[in-house]
Amino acid sequence: MKTVNLNIDKFLGLHSDALGDTELAVGELSDMKNFTITKGYNAEKRGGYTALLTAPTAHAIKGQWYGNIAGTFYHIFASNGHIYKFNTGGGTTDLGTLTDAPTNFFYFGTAVYIQSGTEFKKWTGSGVISDVVGYVPLVMNSRNIGDLSTGTAQEGINNLSIQRRMKFNGVAGQTVATLPEVNITSVDKVYVAGALMTVTTDYTVSLTAGTITFGTAPAVGVDNVEIVWTNLAKTQLFDGTGSQSSFQLDETNITSVTSVTLNDVAVTAFKSFTASNATGDLKINSVSHGLAQYTKVVFLGADLPQPLVAGTIYYVKQPQADYFYLVATSGGTTYITYGDAGSGTMTYGSSYCYSPNLTTGLITIYDMPTAGNKNISVIYQSSTTEYPTISAQTNSRLYGGKNDTRVFIFGVDNNIYYSGLADGVPSAEYFPALNFIKVGSDNSKVMDLSKQYDRLIIFKEDSTGWASYEYTSTLGVEFPIYPLNDVVGCMVKGSTQVILNNPVVIHKNKVYQFVSSNVRDERNAVLMSTKVQPLLDAETLTNAITFDNEEDGEYWISFAKECYIYNYVLDAWYYYEFADTVTSICKADKITLGTSAGQLMSLDGSLTDNGTAITAYFKTGFINYGTIMYKKFVNFIWVELFLDGTATKADVYYQTDKDPETLIKSLAFTTETNPKAKYMKPKMKGFVNGKFIIKNSSTTQKCRILGISAPAIIGGISK
Repeated sequence: MKTVNLNIDKFLGLHSDALGDTELAVGELSDMKNFTITKGYNAEKRGGYTALLTAPTAHAIKGQWYGNIAGTFYHIFASNGHIYKFNTGGGTTDLGTLTDAPTNFFYFGTAVYIQSGTEFKKWTGSGVISDVVGYVPLVMNSRNIGDLSTGTAQEGINNLSIQRRMKFNGVAGQTVATLPEVNITSVDKVYVAGALMTVTTDYTVSLTAGTITFGTAPAVGVDNVEIVWTNLAKTQLFDGTGSQSSFQLDETNITSVTSVTLNDVAVTAFKSFTASNATGDLKINSVSHGLAQYTKVVFLGADLPQPLVAGTIYYVKQPQADYFYLVATSGGTTYITYGDAGSGTMTYGSSYCYSPNLTTGLITIYDMPTAGNKNISVIYQSSTTEYPTISAQTNSRLYGGKNDTRVFIFGVDNNIYYSGLADGVPSAEYFPALNFIKVGSDNSKVMDLSKQYDRLIIFKEDSTGWASYEYTSTLGVEFPIYPLNDVVGCMVKGSTQVILNNPVVIHKNKVYQFVSSNVRDERNAVLMSTKVQPLLDAETLTNAITFDNEEDGEYWISFAKECYIYNYVLDAWYYYEFADTVTSICKADKITLGTSAGQLMSLDGSLTDNGTAITAYFKTGFINYGTIMYKKFVNFIWVELFLDGTATKADVYYQTDKDPETLIKSLAFTTETNPKAKYMKPKMKGFVNGKFIIKNSSTTQKCRILGISAPAIIGGISK
């Protein structure tokens, strides 16, 4: 007979995909719960947690934030439709109400911003939370009063504000300031040389014309007149296809369409005037129709002659019907229009003309617009605002190329909205109307954004792309999108973590790490969860919470009471089961778990989960000592424990292909401070495969295993 040694001096974590627990490397564990792997590869029972709140909210904690505002650290959380501030001693301060829903927090500038999927609020460290009002953009400056040809365009309109600002230069004797918009809703403030003017007393307003008339001409100056006004106008962009003439706005029952442009050129709206066909002669009623009044009639019996003569009305009689055509010129543009003489109605417009249906929100353009990327712009008036578009977003990421100067928000569909510079300063309260990115097809949502070096990685449900910060003198700042991976996306919204500079995502219950973002290649997504994949496949991870415990090098996947943890420093997986259902995770002074019962739990290393015993165990795989031919006999086993002067306990079991789990001995120590290797005598006889198990369910005793040694004597041939 010979003796074969087994020494486990490094525990390598959970490995559940080995067939029958028989293919594990020495130190890998076939099953474990509530044990962690330490930096020295010891197996240690995890620490527990203690409740922080003296009075739980009795409703799930829907989100948490911890950070520094103006030199003071705050811990705030969302629960039961409120935002609360956690106070020293366990009390809370109610900071205000919002929708009771999963809540995202992000800090930008001087405030923490709050997204509930319905509201967009902020808190500055004092008082209560408030709605984000939105920056009022300066859309134009340096326009001379009385001169519409002057002025320099500045900032685009803000989706978070229906107000705009404009600055004028005072000009001697000029009293009429004309805004760049007509049919506005209101003029809110007028300043001259910094002094607030009074309506009627100092000026009058024409909302239809968008003009402000001063009783006394403002003094000569540069940008010394400022006007703030409100307009419910919205802009929607379309891609021309070259074969599509009708375009559907996102809204119906709109008030009016202000303008349509194609390739930055204004398109004329259709208008109509009355015509009659008396005694065989076409007569145009005396009306003003925007170009001129035409009275000349030419009778034809066939198609129109070429070339057409401006200022001429052509009448064409055909077997099917009578038609008339008006040809005119205005401002260098040729207008060709037609109508049915019998109907008495005639429309006119340029070669591109548009006709809106205010009820359905359908915009029809004649002729067919050319193909192009967002080359069709429609500005329309609506009784609603764009604020809900921004406040409906549920998640955020900060990005801006090399510096994180912009807020990117998402969460509803395949659109991403990003903030702009408010008067040159980064702001989370300025989302210009044109600052959005439509990512791929509508049938797949944007699930998360992440950064990798100076790139923004964009995860959809079924694919991944990337964007970069680009600036040109003609187009300004842009974030063009490029494909990265056509197979792997992200299934859990807002769950991406950046681990050692690489984004980590959950896709179809698998955990992937994106190791490269500089080339489109399926191999840039590396599977990380192989060792625990059978376990993850059996779980529902749709609403999982992920967390990067960077201090300990751990990536967490938490759902309900369960938590799978990948130690990316040691390349080891382990599994926790908490006593409470976890609904949020935050790194405050210590890792803090928000629970479904409205409590904050601090992972402080307690020996219990807020009084509930922590049941912990780990099991080696089945070990055959290098041969399946012979029977084995283990007569001695040594278990080495770490002792630090506190009570320690380890229940040691074995299991073989012949015997069920059998207790060998319960090891218990109280005040010892040196590592101790404890000698025991198991009754493991005549087995082929055997495993070793350590358990601890104590509420007063720790457990940290440094190693296991179990030499086996090789005996007779197994049958």
